[in-house]
Amino acid sequence: MKDKSETSTIDLIILFFLLFIISNILFAVDCMLLSDDAESNLKLIKDFAISTGSLVGINIVGLILIECFERIEKYIFRRKNQKECFGEGNFQVLRCSSRYYMLPIAVTALDMMFVLSFLHERNKDAQVMIEFFQGRDGIFPLFCMGFFNIYGVYVLAHYCCYKVYCTGYLLEVIHFLRKKSIPWSDIKSIEFFYLDQYKKQRIVINLEKKKIVFRAEVLNDGWDPFVNWVQDMAMRYHILFNGKILTV
Repeated sequence: MKDKSETSTIDLIILFFLLFIISNILFAVDCMLLSDDAESNLKLIKDFAISTGSLVGINIVGLILIECFERIEKYIFRRKNQKECFGEGNFQVLRCSSRYYMLPIAVTALDMMFVLSFLHERNKDAQVMIEFFQGRDGIFPLFCMGFFNIYGVYVLAHYCCYKVYCTGYLLEVIHFLRKKSIPWSDIKSIEFFYLDQYKKQRIVINLEKKKIVFRAEVLNDGWDPFVNWVQDMAMRYHILFNGKILTV
């Protein structure tokens, strides 16, 4: 049974298809209400369907590739740590929701559509495009594209690459270009804050000289199993959990 804190890739793909169908139906109805020119309406509806279909297709392909990479990563981690995991290699993965992948994927798709549009318009009238980008009219769209691209890279590095693997032996925290392995035996205490369901939950891992904070609003895929796993490890290794030793 899928945990309610997990976001399924299949659910997101279905959502994309529903948005595609609903947006195209609304656009078609709008075209028919505003104009009686059937040929012009058909062309507009076709162009809109191709544009939105391309965007949806790119996002779906991106989601499927992400899911494949996740499965490969889990397989490699399982093989690497099989001797360290109890229960014949069991482990939990805590990661950000698949929703965080939408912005980088959407920005990439918009970049591609922007380039295709630019090339198409340049072929029709190159001088008009040159004047557009040299004038003030081109500053705002270029600024928006630059901002969303920079923010997309930030989301990709800060959220999408942030994962936590927890086994019966250690926690492995993975950031962009960084990885830290923390044996459960090195953890001095654990604090769990339940301020608001999913929105404000925190788990604080206190080590000898530093602490690591896990936030439910960021790492919400697999959060509930992660909390249960941490409690089990606190009992197994006699780690203070909210100031006391847990017992069965």
